[in-house]
Amino acid sequence: MTKRPPIVFIHGMWGTPSVWHNFRDFFLQQGYEVHTPALRHHHTAQNLNDVGRLSIRDYVEDLSSFIESLPDKPLLIGHSMGGLLALLLAGKGLGRGAVLLAPAAPAGLLAIRYSVLKTFAAILMKRGFWRTAHKPSPKAAAYGLFNRQPDEVQVAHYQDMVFESGRAACEIAFWWLDPHKSTRVESTPDIPMLVVAGKEDRLTSVSTCYKTADRYGASFHLFNDHAHELHSEPGWERIAEQIAIWIDREVN
Repeated sequence: MTKRPPIVFIHGMWGTPSVWHNFRDFFLQQGYEVHTPALRHHHTAQNLNDVGRLSIRDYVEDLSSFIESLPDKPLLIGHSMGGLLALLLAGKGLGRGAVLLAPAAPAGLLAIRYSVLKTFAAILMKRGFWRTAHKPSPKAAAYGLFNRQPDEVQVAHYQDMVFESGRAACEIAFWWLDPHKSTRVESTPDIPMLVVAGKEDRLTSVSTCYKTADRYGASFHLFNDHAHELHSEPGWERIAEQIAIWIDREVN
């Protein structure tokens, strides 16, 4: 029997490793070795000046070093911006397989829609937003992120959010203006990949997820009763189970 690869979970924008607690426990019980690294400066005591200038390239560099320190090539599972990071790492040959949950779009795909602009409206109106740390208001987060979360848990989820880099956000949203091509996938990954989308996602649309899957030859799975926070919304167990089945079939 082929040895199961370790799993590296990569959190997304405004997140910390704690967002993976459901999936971490699920896959630990499945017998996997699990890692949940934090992106640079993504912790409760943040220096906002440092956060605001972080690049996607900084995240990729840190994660690449972490992955290369592991004895075995891992399975990469990323959410939102973390899904994009997983794709970028896979394009560098650093994964044995990859699962992208509601991944932010890589360079070359236009993903700006009304619901995205509505979520980011206050952030985009902030002077010099491209070089400052940002976090959506509770109202914006409820609309764009937590629209499938029960009202009683939205406050707790919001309190767990940290500030994110304006530079990283701009590199994703306005990739054509980035001279460093920070979100360009180095080469099409030659590994099994799965893109997972929620039909009610207001931040990474089904169309964007499907285009990402199509461009890179990944499998695609749509969950009708879910939105952006696929790893923590009610019913997340079904998503984890389907991912585990796919991994057993395509990767292990």
